[in-house]
Order: sequence, then structure tokens, then C-alpha cells
Amino acid sequence: GLPSLRRTAEEVGLNMAYRWFLGYTLQEETPHFSTVSYNFRHRFTEETVDQVFRWILEEVAEAGYLSPKAVF
Repeated sequence: GLPSLRRTAEEVGLNMAYRWFLGYTLQEETPHFSTVSYNFRHRFTEETVDQVFRWILEEVAEAGYLSPKAVF
């Protein structure tokens, strides 16, 4: 529900749950917005996003949480 990468980067710096999930301690600095933005544009191509999504679906299916009964 965050409207932009800038807001996401700010939220990671402020929210303990995000910091914990990403492996940052309270003392560590989180990446600057420009670093996040650059990497998002240059490293996360459509192909990369598709690969991650496919991997997640495979993991979910192997765990038994994927059902063909409900398709959205």
C-alpha cells in the first residue's frame, strides 16, 4: 500500500518490522532512496520479477497451499 519507492525506503528506515524482515539492526543505516530506485530500475527487470513470482508459486505449491479451486 505504499505509493512510491521513496516512501517505501523511508518506511524501511522507520518501521521495525521491515527492518527485521530485511535483516537490518536498529543501529544500521538503511539504503538511501536513490540506491533503492537505481537498483529497482536496473536490476529488477520484468524477467527477474517473473522468475521471482514463478519461484514463489512453486514454493507455495510444494507446501500444499496452492489450490486450483480458486482462481483470480
